[in-house]
Amino acid sequence: MRVYIGGSISSDKNYRKKFQKCEEAVRKKYPDWEIFNPAEIEINENWDWADYMLFDLQQLNKCDAIICIEDGTKEFSYGIQIEKLWCRRTNKKIGFYYLKFDKLMIYHLDMFNFGSEAFAVEGQ
Repeated sequence: MRVYIGGSISSDKNYRKKFQKCEEAVRKKYPDWEIFNPAEIEINENWDWADYMLFDLQQLNKCDAIICIEDGTKEFSYGIQIEKLWCRRTNKKIGFYYLKFDKLMIYHLDMFNFGSEAFAVEGQ
């Protein structure tokens, strides 16, 4: 399984810490999974938000699932909304890492009826 970690980056100055904690939780529980962590991308001063988004979508397209970081804030992120929509449209699993509880859950969402077949991954 190859997973992509998603969450607010441009609007969250502490994003690297949150992404790292999520990656550690996934690696601890599923050491054989491949993980793409966009927080580890080297910053390119010539790139704007759209450049990063296009690069991230290319990486997400190579993955089986996205794990969205839920940190309890109500911060809106266009990027994570686009990534979740991409996963629904391409029939990928969508998961959530609940930072506060250190809990990991993954679902397979049916884009046509938006029901969920639980493919739940146990918490830590």
